[in-house]
Amino acid sequence: MDRTQVAQFKSLLLIAGGLGIIGLLTYWGGIPELTLAFALGVVVIVAALIGLVFLIWWFYLSPLPANYRVQVDYGSTTQRQVIAILMGIAGMMFVVGAFWDEMWHRTYGLPFGEDFLWRPHLLMYAGLGLMSLFAIGGLYVVVSRGKGTLRQRFRAQPLIGLLALVAGFHIVTTPLDPLWHELYGVDLTAWSLPHIILAVGFTATMVVAIAIQRSLIQRDQWGSILGIGLREAFIAAVLGVVTLICFQLATTEWENLPPVGSEWLGNNVFWQRPEWLYPVVILACGAWLGTLALHVTRRVGIATLVGVIALLYRLILISAFDNSVAQLQATAYLLLLPPMIGLDTWYGIQLRRTGSAPSAVSSGISAALPMFVVGLPAVAQTLTYPRINASTLPGIVIAGLITAVFCAAAGIALARGMEHFYPQLVKQTAAPNRFAIWVPVGVLLASLVFIAFFIGTAIPPV
Repeated sequence: MDRTQVAQFKSLLLIAGGLGIIGLLTYWGGIPELTLAFALGVVVIVAALIGLVFLIWWFYLSPLPANYRVQVDYGSTTQRQVIAILMGIAGMMFVVGAFWDEMWHRTYGLPFGEDFLWRPHLLMYAGLGLMSLFAIGGLYVVVSRGKGTLRQRFRAQPLIGLLALVAGFHIVTTPLDPLWHELYGVDLTAWSLPHIILAVGFTATMVVAIAIQRSLIQRDQWGSILGIGLREAFIAAVLGVVTLICFQLATTEWENLPPVGSEWLGNNVFWQRPEWLYPVVILACGAWLGTLALHVTRRVGIATLVGVIALLYRLILISAFDNSVAQLQATAYLLLLPPMIGLDTWYGIQLRRTGSAPSAVSSGISAALPMFVVGLPAVAQTLTYPRINASTLPGIVIAGLITAVFCAAAGIALARGMEHFYPQLVKQTAAPNRFAIWVPVGVLLASLVFIAFFIGTAIPPV
């Protein structure tokens, strides 16, 4: 096979692996009674996800006829910077609303259906509304300004077109969660298929926002975090937001667990998951987020920065609410730091020794070893479950290594795939208009003030 065929084969493996992980999470999340209606619901959601992957391939990667010409318009530097900042604002609104929603559900126990218009959801709707503007506006720009077939038009507006696709997917699939509740009842765990797809859609949208921001950075050499600029720091901040939504889905059910042997042990679907799963989930997130951050910015130290930013976000959110009943914690975020530090350390060593970034295999191992050496003793000391012992260690080590290598490969591949959408930009990007930059920065500050006011003046549902 030539290089192109090898790259395509690796991409297919990563996509298949990603779908396999979604399938495992759904299985461990608990499956309602197997009926035809449930099977149809699963088919619809999986078809939507596969449809998104197909559209991205069809519009951007499929071969065009030789006589097709595409004149690419990436948009001005100012336009791209404004879009990236506004998408960051939308992501922050959604994530803060999601955390607030969990906090109030844990505290007040409001049943499903009565929470549709409470303030946490309204804040999430505001973020989704802003994303929908980019989905509709991006599609309008692609269709109205482009020439030729749809594929030619999307390739003429690669960044805006991709944003329209993923933001549109996120908006379209979000209502599937309440519809799922109506059809199949309350979720058995947080790992329901609609929640997983919701996290996938949100993450994909934020990743495109990161790609747009990366198109503004004029560098392609590896360096240290000591030379980081505001544009790269913004990427780290957005990846911190992505970490929040990933961990809220992936780790929240391990918080405040009763001691093993409690009377309700075994009555919940959660307890049917493998006991070794918790540290593996954290390691997987760290390997993916860390390698993505490193290869997008090419700054050694950025992975640790993302972990620290996510931890600070979590601590700020916990302190902003009355946490006396919910007792939400930041343990998972602290456990994320060893894999991130391991990745940064290994990248620094390899770049000094060879001048090139390490492979996915060694990257995954560099994330896994600190988790095993530092993270597992911390889990044993701070959590009642999972137990770290002779029965769980083999699963943690074997599954952890395999998952870390796969997720590192996925992070590296995603970062390299982003370059397809801005191949000429990193070397010829002009400085954005300062006035146009300060406007969205002002909007960002105003949004933070609004979020604080919106939370501070909310009346709890008691």
